[in-house]
Amino acid sequence: MSLVKPFLSFLASLRSRSLSVGIALTMIAALLVSAFVGGFTVTVLKQEQMYKEVRNAVSDKAILLANSLINPVWNYDMVSVVTIVDAAFLDPQLVRVTISTQADQQAHFFNRELPGNRQGKLFTVRQLLVRNGELIGEVELESNSLLKEQEFEEVRWIYTGIFFGQFVFALALVLIAVRIWVLRPLKRLSAFSSRLAAGDLDQPLRWRRTDEIGQLAMQMEEMRKSLNLAFAEQRV
Repeated sequence: MSLVKPFLSFLASLRSRSLSVGIALTMIAALLVSAFVGGFTVTVLKQEQMYKEVRNAVSDKAILLANSLINPVWNYDMVSVVTIVDAAFLDPQLVRVTISTQADQQAHFFNRELPGNRQGKLFTVRQLLVRNGELIGEVELESNSLLKEQEFEEVRWIYTGIFFGQFVFALALVLIAVRIWVLRPLKRLSAFSSRLAAGDLDQPLRWRRTDEIGQLAMQMEEMRKSLNLAFAEQRV
């Protein structure tokens, strides 16, 4: 908080010194806020989409694994169970596979876990083992989102670059437009006003614009004519 007031004072001093600096700072602030809000919104939406995709992928894996394990679990065929689970663990995102049976609810029929794969956000999915309409057990699968998060980081840097490029391009366009349509005309009017103050009333202000600055220019030209006429009458 101690730095806020000095910073605001600094901005105020810059604005008081130069209209162009004030406009530039305002545009930069507005575009930065827009870019930040847009970037944050896109990041959140993309992240939620990523986690949804991971969750769906884990559910699909659990269904496939459960279908493969129904008969081996029913027959207590541990060799086949180990073979199937080993094949499942070829997926580097898989963290844990736990199999339970209806016959023994107190102890797991089978459990394998790779603690080193506990990275990123973890998703746990349970899938029932049903054989001929009879519930024989359950398989629980735990998987991480590390690979997707790494892909997301790469995409996020790309989006950051895009938003930064848009920010620079938009800022350049706005500043060019402000310079052409506001600052240059105001500088011209300021020079004309200085000539009037110095007593140069003979050079008319030729202005073709009909916007607000053009209306101001016409009023200044009318003032020049009135002053020139008044001084001419005094000389007579």
